[in-house]
Order: sequence, then C-alpha cells, then structure tokens
Amino acid sequence: MAAPVERKVKAAASGAGAATVVSTVAVFLLYKYVFPKNMDPVAETEIVAAVPAAVGAAGAFFAGYWAKHTPRAPANPSTPVPPPVTP
Repeated sequence: MAAPVERKVKAAASGAGAATVVSTVAVFLLYKYVFPKNMDPVAETEIVAAVPAAVGAAGAFFAGYWAKHTPRAPANPSTPVPPPVTP
C-alpha cells in the first residue's frame, strides 16, 4: 500500500502552482512599467526567464516551510501515539 502524500509536499506543489500565477503577473508588470523600450533583447530574455523561476522556487519553498508536519507512527510500535492537537 502506498503511503499518503505528506502535507508539506502537497503545500509545496500548491505553492509552486500559485507562484505560477504570481510570476505571470510579475512578468506582465515588468513589461508594462520596468523595461524601457530600447532594452537589450538578450538582457530582457534573461530577466523574463529568471523571474518565473525565482518566484516559483520561492513559492514552493515558503509554502512547504510554513505547512505543518504530517504525524507519523513511532519507530517502536509499542510506544503509544498521542492524538493530534487540533486548534
């Protein structure tokens, strides 16, 4: 039987997906307000390639970092597992 996917993994995947939307908006804003009309095309291409990568990596990292850990069974089965604390 396959183990369930942990919360941190799910959160990191969701964070990367949400970061895709944020990076799309960020690139749009860069084109609209930041890039001058006579900017070097090579530099523009490198910046547009780096922004989604950086925003996506940051979104995945922070979503996974802030997610709660998935409770696991103890290594010794005779040790009782306390019930999870719900806020």
